[in-house]
Amino acid sequence: MILQKSSSVKLIEFYLQLMKQAPDSSLKVIFDNTQAQVKETNDVEVKSDSWKRAIEGYKNIIAYESDHGQAHCYLYECYAQLKDWKAAMTYYQELISRNPRNEAALASLWKIYEATKDWEAACEFCKKYPKEDPRNEIVRKYLKDALLKQAENA
Repeated sequence: MILQKSSSVKLIEFYLQLMKQAPDSSLKVIFDNTQAQVKETNDVEVKSDSWKRAIEGYKNIIAYESDHGQAHCYLYECYAQLKDWKAAMTYYQELISRNPRNEAALASLWKIYEATKDWEAACEFCKKYPKEDPRNEIVRKYLKDALLKQAENA
Protein backbone atom coordinates (compact mmCIF):
# COMPACT_ATOMS: atom_id res chain seq x y z
CA MET A 1 0.00 0.00 0.00
CA ILE A 2 1.38 3.42 -0.98
CA LEU A 3 0.72 6.28 1.40
CA GLN A 4 0.06 9.64 -0.19
CA LYS A 5 1.56 12.73 1.35
CA SER A 6 -0.85 15.28 2.73
CA SER A 7 -1.00 18.65 1.02
CA SER A 8 0.57 20.34 4.06
CA VAL A 9 3.55 17.96 3.91
CA LYS A 10 3.92 18.67 0.20
CA LEU A 11 3.75 22.41 0.88
CA ILE A 12 6.41 22.18 3.58
CA GLU A 13 8.66 20.13 1.29
CA PHE A 14 8.11 22.74 -1.43
CA TYR A 15 9.11 25.58 0.92
CA LEU A 16 12.14 23.66 2.18
CA GLN A 17 13.23 23.09 -1.41
CA LEU A 18 12.78 26.81 -2.11
CA MET A 19 14.83 27.62 0.98
CA LYS A 20 17.74 25.60 -0.31
CA GLN A 21 17.73 27.71 -3.48
CA ALA A 22 17.00 31.16 -2.05
CA PRO A 23 16.31 31.00 1.69
CA ASP A 24 15.39 34.56 2.58
CA SER A 25 13.26 35.21 -0.49
CA SER A 26 11.34 31.96 0.12
CA LEU A 27 10.39 33.12 3.58
CA LYS A 28 9.17 36.41 2.17
CA VAL A 29 7.08 34.53 -0.42
CA ILE A 30 5.19 32.71 2.35
CA PHE A 31 4.47 35.99 4.13
CA ASP A 32 3.56 37.91 0.97
CA ASN A 33 1.24 35.13 -0.23
CA THR A 34 -0.50 35.07 3.13
CA GLN A 35 -0.91 38.84 3.11
CA ALA A 36 -2.40 38.68 -0.40
CA GLN A 37 -4.86 35.97 0.65
CA VAL A 38 -5.95 37.98 3.67
CA LYS A 39 -6.53 41.12 1.58
CA GLU A 40 -8.82 39.21 -0.78
CA THR A 41 -11.42 38.38 1.87
CA ASN A 42 -13.51 40.04 4.53
CA ASP A 43 -14.09 36.73 6.30
CA VAL A 44 -12.33 36.98 9.67
CA GLU A 45 -12.11 33.19 10.02
CA VAL A 46 -10.45 32.81 6.60
CA LYS A 47 -7.95 35.54 7.51
CA SER A 48 -7.18 33.86 10.81
CA ASP A 49 -6.76 30.45 9.15
CA SER A 50 -4.37 31.94 6.57
CA TRP A 51 -2.11 33.38 9.28
CA LYS A 52 -2.30 30.13 11.27
CA ARG A 53 -1.17 28.15 8.20
CA ALA A 54 1.74 30.55 7.72
CA ILE A 55 2.65 30.15 11.41
CA GLU A 56 2.71 26.38 11.02
CA GLY A 57 4.88 26.73 7.91
CA TYR A 58 7.41 28.92 9.71
CA LYS A 59 7.40 26.63 12.75
CA ASN A 60 8.22 23.70 10.48
CA ILE A 61 11.05 25.64 8.89
CA ILE A 62 12.35 26.55 12.36
CA ALA A 63 12.09 22.89 13.39
CA TYR A 64 14.31 22.14 10.41
CA GLU A 65 16.74 25.01 11.15
CA SER A 66 16.07 26.32 14.66
CA ASP A 67 18.22 29.44 14.58
CA HIS A 68 17.08 30.80 11.22
CA GLY A 69 16.72 34.51 12.07
CA GLN A 70 14.51 35.45 9.12
CA ALA A 71 12.07 32.62 9.83
CA HIS A 72 11.73 33.89 13.40
CA CYS A 73 11.11 37.44 12.16
CA TYR A 74 8.33 36.32 9.84
CA LEU A 75 6.84 33.99 12.45
CA TYR A 76 6.70 36.89 14.89
CA GLU A 77 4.97 39.04 12.23
CA CYS A 78 2.34 36.32 11.69
CA TYR A 79 1.63 36.13 15.41
CA ALA A 80 1.43 39.94 15.43
CA GLN A 81 -1.21 39.86 12.68
CA LEU A 82 -3.33 37.60 14.89
CA LYS A 83 -2.41 39.44 18.10
CA ASP A 84 -2.01 35.95 19.57
CA TRP A 85 0.69 36.96 22.03
CA LYS A 86 -0.02 34.15 24.50
CA ALA A 87 0.55 31.43 21.88
CA ALA A 88 3.62 33.25 20.58
CA MET A 89 5.08 33.63 24.05
CA THR A 90 4.44 29.96 24.87
CA TYR A 91 6.04 28.83 21.61
CA TYR A 92 9.19 30.91 22.06
CA GLN A 93 9.59 30.04 25.74
CA GLU A 94 9.41 26.33 24.88
CA LEU A 95 11.86 26.78 22.00
CA ILE A 96 14.30 28.63 24.24
CA SER A 97 13.96 26.05 27.01
CA ARG A 98 15.13 23.42 24.49
CA ASN A 99 17.89 25.64 23.08
CA PRO A 100 18.79 28.61 25.32
CA ARG A 101 21.45 29.72 22.83
CA ASN A 102 18.95 30.52 20.09
CA GLU A 103 19.48 34.27 19.72
CA ALA A 104 16.77 34.65 17.07
CA ALA A 105 14.21 33.10 19.42
CA LEU A 106 15.40 35.32 22.28
CA ALA A 107 15.01 38.41 20.10
CA SER A 108 11.52 37.35 19.00
CA LEU A 109 10.43 36.67 22.57
CA TRP A 110 11.74 40.08 23.57
CA LYS A 111 9.68 41.71 20.79
CA ILE A 112 6.61 39.94 22.20
CA TYR A 113 7.32 41.33 25.67
CA GLU A 114 7.66 44.78 24.14
CA ALA A 115 4.40 44.40 22.20
CA THR A 116 2.48 43.25 25.28
CA LYS A 117 4.34 45.54 27.69
CA ASP A 118 4.37 42.62 30.14
CA TRP A 119 7.53 43.75 31.89
CA GLU A 120 6.90 41.58 34.93
CA ALA A 121 6.87 38.42 32.76
CA ALA A 122 9.94 39.70 30.91
CA CYS A 123 11.81 40.15 34.19
CA GLU A 124 10.76 36.67 35.38
CA PHE A 125 11.98 35.09 32.15
CA CYS A 126 15.32 36.92 32.29
CA LYS A 127 15.89 35.91 35.92
CA LYS A 128 15.29 32.22 35.07
CA TYR A 129 17.67 32.26 32.08
CA PRO A 130 20.78 30.09 32.66
CA LYS A 131 23.46 32.36 34.12
CA GLU A 132 26.29 30.24 32.73
CA ASP A 133 25.10 30.65 29.14
CA PRO A 134 27.31 32.98 27.05
CA ARG A 135 24.20 34.75 25.77
CA ASN A 136 23.35 35.76 29.29
CA GLU A 137 24.89 39.14 28.46
CA ILE A 138 22.06 39.70 25.94
CA VAL A 139 19.48 38.55 28.47
CA ARG A 140 20.98 40.82 31.17
CA LYS A 141 20.52 43.75 28.77
CA TYR A 142 16.89 42.69 28.23
CA LEU A 143 16.41 42.44 32.01
CA LYS A 144 17.86 45.92 32.53
CA ASP A 145 15.50 47.31 29.86
CA ALA A 146 12.52 45.45 31.35
CA LEU A 147 13.27 46.73 34.86
CA LEU A 148 13.55 50.31 33.56
CA LYS A 149 10.29 50.04 31.63
CA GLN A 150 8.58 48.39 34.60
CA ALA A 151 9.70 51.31 36.80
CA GLU A 152 8.47 53.85 34.22
CA ASN A 153 5.02 52.26 34.22
CA ALA A 154 4.76 51.96 38.02
